[in-house]
Order: sequence, then C-alpha cells, then structure tokens
Amino acid sequence: MGELSGTATTVAGTRAIIDGSWHPLAMVRSSLTWRAAVYLCASLFIGLAWFISLTVGLALSIGLTIIWVGIPMLALMMVYWRFAAVLERTMTLAAFGVRIPSPYRPLPEGLNPFTKLKAMAVDRATWKDLAFLYLHFPISIAEFALVATVWMTAGTFLALPLIAMADGGVEINLFVVSFWAENALGALPGTLVGVLLAVLAMYVTRLAAIGHVIVAR
Repeated sequence: MGELSGTATTVAGTRAIIDGSWHPLAMVRSSLTWRAAVYLCASLFIGLAWFISLTVGLALSIGLTIIWVGIPMLALMMVYWRFAAVLERTMTLAAFGVRIPSPYRPLPEGLNPFTKLKAMAVDRATWKDLAFLYLHFPISIAEFALVATVWMTAGTFLALPLIAMADGGVEINLFVVSFWAENALGALPGTLVGVLLAVLAMYVTRLAAIGHVIVAR
C-alpha cells in the first residue's frame, strides 16, 4: 500500500512490533498482542468484503462501459478502493501500532473533479492499493487459519476443567496420551497444556502481525 524503500524502511515500519518485549508475561500484559489477535482473526471477513465488493463493482462497471454508464462507475470504484486502502492503513495503526505513511501524490488544486480523478488514475499508488486489497483476501485466509486455530486450541485446553465440571467428566487427548478426567482436578494436565499453547499462540500472533505489516508496506 505504500512505497517500499528497502529493508531498512520495512524494519522501521515494524519496529513497534519487533522491539516490544517477547517475554510471555510482557506479551500477556501488552494490548498489542490482543489487538493483533483480534484483527488477524477478523481480517478474513474484512478481506472477503473487499474482494466481493471490488469484484462485483469492477465487473459491473466494465460491463457497462459499452453504454458509457460504466465510465463514471469506474471512477467511483477508484475512489472507493483508495478509501478502502486508507481505512486499511488506519486499522494497521490501530491493530499493530505501525503507521504507514500516505503514498499518494498531491492532487491538483481547484474544484475540477475530472482533473483530480485523472491525477488519481495516473498515480501508481492507486493501483498498488487495488493490488493489496485483492491480495488481502488470500493472505487473510492464511492468517485466520493459523491464528484462530492456535487460539481456539489453547482456549479449549484451558477450559477443560470447566468442561469436566459441566459435563461430569471429559476425555483429554494430550497428543499421544488419552485419558478420561472425571472432575476439574483430573483435567488440570490439560490446562497446563493450554497454558503452553497460549504462549505459542502469542508468538504466532506476533509473527503473523509482522508479516502482515511487511506486506502492507
């Protein structure tokens, strides 16, 4: 979405994530961990929304260019995806604490909308916005599958004592070992595994956040 000016710029852009403490207790206390986890899980639905709206809107606009109606529709779509990219930069700042500078060339002064639209159309950043919004969907599928899976698995193990209390027992599968826990105390080994998985989930979230920011920049 922005101009990438080498490895140094990319590392600087992810500094808020990389330079933060990687100690598990510090990560638990940091709002960055939880903001990133929420965004990475929600990004699947955000990416799907961009993909559907852009695909439908662009297909309809291009199809209607034969009767000229599609031309102003295409202009509106260009404004729409630039707005969507600005919104993504805002969410990147809110979720990861990383500010991605606006990459656009200044628009011409004056009130002539056609001059402004032409300037937007020849701005390379406009088309990078569109490319990112289309890439967002497949990337978000991977992010959701990875982050949501580790957090849900950790949460399930952490909740085993409560499940045992509610259901009168629970079967616990600890990878190669399986046993029946009749009460909350018997389910505590599963909780310990859940703690380890939660730590793993925080590291997975941090790495996924760094990857997302690098692609966004």
